[in-house]
Amino acid sequence: MSIPPPSSFVTANHLLEALTMAGLDDRLSVLSAEGIEVTPQVNITSMVFFGASFTIASDDENIPAEIAELFDTGIDYNHPSLGGGFGPEFKVVGGADIVGDNYQGTNFSPDPDPYDCGGHGTHVAGIVAAEDKNFIGVAPKSKLLAYKVFGCIYDGTGEDALIQAFVQACEDGADVINASIGGPEGFPEDAWAIASSRIVQQGVFVAISAGNSGDRGLFYASSGATGVDVMSVASIANEEYFAFNTEAIAGNGTKRDIPYLQSGVEGFKLAGPVPVYVTSLDKFASNDACTALPENTPDLSEYLVVVRRGDCQFNIKEKNLVDKGATYIWFYNTLKTPIVYPNIEESVSLGYAMITQQDGEFIVEQIANGGNVTVNFPHELQGVGVSNTLTGRKMSPFTSWGPSFEAQIKSEIGAPGGYIYSTIPLKQGSYAVFSGTSMAPPYIAGIATLYMGKFGSRQKLGYAGVLELKTRMMASGTLVNWNDDTKTDPKRLAPVPQQDAGYVNALKVLTYKTTLSPGKLELNDTANFQPEHTITIQNSGQQEVIYTFSHEVAGTVNTFKRGSKVPQTFPPTFATLQFSPPQNITILARSSGTFKITFTPPKNLKTNPLPVYSGKVVLTSYEETLSIPYQGIHGNLGDVHIWETEQFPMLASYRTGEDIREPFTVSLTGGDLLTAVFANNFGTPEIRWDVVAEN
Repeated sequence: MSIPPPSSFVTANHLLEALTMAGLDDRLSVLSAEGIEVTPQVNITSMVFFGASFTIASDDENIPAEIAELFDTGIDYNHPSLGGGFGPEFKVVGGADIVGDNYQGTNFSPDPDPYDCGGHGTHVAGIVAAEDKNFIGVAPKSKLLAYKVFGCIYDGTGEDALIQAFVQACEDGADVINASIGGPEGFPEDAWAIASSRIVQQGVFVAISAGNSGDRGLFYASSGATGVDVMSVASIANEEYFAFNTEAIAGNGTKRDIPYLQSGVEGFKLAGPVPVYVTSLDKFASNDACTALPENTPDLSEYLVVVRRGDCQFNIKEKNLVDKGATYIWFYNTLKTPIVYPNIEESVSLGYAMITQQDGEFIVEQIANGGNVTVNFPHELQGVGVSNTLTGRKMSPFTSWGPSFEAQIKSEIGAPGGYIYSTIPLKQGSYAVFSGTSMAPPYIAGIATLYMGKFGSRQKLGYAGVLELKTRMMASGTLVNWNDDTKTDPKRLAPVPQQDAGYVNALKVLTYKTTLSPGKLELNDTANFQPEHTITIQNSGQQEVIYTFSHEVAGTVNTFKRGSKVPQTFPPTFATLQFSPPQNITILARSSGTFKITFTPPKNLKTNPLPVYSGKVVLTSYEETLSIPYQGIHGNLGDVHIWETEQFPMLASYRTGEDIREPFTVSLTGGDLLTAVFANNFGTPEIRWDVVAEN
């Protein structure tokens, strides 16, 4: 049967009721007063927007429709959520294929058609601007230009292609640029980083992903995102998982809604009641279906099979179930384990999905007590949200850590990037859930397009206006607690090198009357310590405001530990701050003022682990709360041992890969060449090998 696009999570009435119950009705009034209309559809992406998307209502005809430029695998512009066409009269108004479908790193064959042959770019585009009756993005009224910088068969692109695309977008009138692309670099002198910053100086807002190398530890900032004026964006796990709803009916008449999470989000091809079979009546079974099922197991082809997660891979369970005829499978989660979208390569069933621990145990308990359970699948798929209680609103473990190698706070803001539902090419299924820092920058780009729709495009804002937008975004952030992807520490905030300014708040960016400058405080390392900083507060409101200062401490974290690259145990010591004036400051209406901060580094820290300490300066008034992140490094970056010297550097045969430790002769023809092999423990802006004569 054909699978329609998923319906909205909840109805508009349900949404507005939820907003009112959450005490947000007054905030909606604020939005209305500021010329921002709440779209009566659900934004299924994040509570960054309090459950709704925004559009800008403006009577100023001189403010053009905001234009967002996307650099990626292209866009499936035929997707109904993305306008259904390509050209000036559609949502995707233009763009180009910078590299060509057959691009493999060097062979450019550009053409004017940026159609997506990968899928990634369409997902990013949907987060920014998708709009139809079932799905809505962050800035649904924005127009898009697509610049394709990936081929169809090569998973990579070059900085030459990226720079060319950025320059063309700037020349084509870009207001906002999003690039969900990057690789480890960490130096703002990177060519793409420099080019990106120069484009920001033309009044263009640029957002680039922070990278997906969270397992590599600190000082692993991403290439283009290290640009001085670029907004580097980290990933935060979504508060809700997208799922499809069903109704379970027990033999005793008890009913229960049970949503299921499916990685492809196409939904099971089932309709009506389906009986349930459980492979174990023990809801604590540790190896459920990890071995062949008993001989007396019935034919499972007519059942929905429910099996407990754990002790072996999903594909092993699936095979054992399919061997007994199973066609559709639900894995139910275990205690204190993050729920996931299960992924089985070369699946042998017709469909598999995940349900919550509580829902799975409900089914098992009903059957264990002598009853039965039937699951009713609706004839039209019903999209719902499942609360992410373990990792929602916490940093994604894959998001790359800063600082940059020049002690910058990079990344600079966090946005949802884990478990994000959005568009994909029609040929690939229309909608999917992806995770990665790639999914986070389009949220920020969407907020930027909304801001420009309200306050003016690049011609009006200019370089200064775009920098103010960047600082407003950082000031809106809320620090989140440390989470290791299994549990949250309620007493410790995640370090700024991981979460930067924290979780973005679109409402603050679009409506607050206060602007802070600078947007971040980089204290540098011990050798270049910058203890004193002056903060400027601009009150653009109509009333006098008293701002109170406070200090919010984030976790101090060690960069190094012998034998390990990942962030290390948090030392229990922090910086101290002294404010001048000491407690608060009064700023008259439509006026500005300054206050000073003097930092004292943490005490009793060792320099060898290269600890990074951080936190926030928080300003609170009667109506607003804003903040500025700070970060310092205890130790001297100039003293860090960059090179691994126990076995490296060395030469190796290009043809065989064997080490060369003794005098060796090569012909330098064909494959008879030498390879230089080295390993570095830390970043360096330049690596040079000199070939010199023997004497």
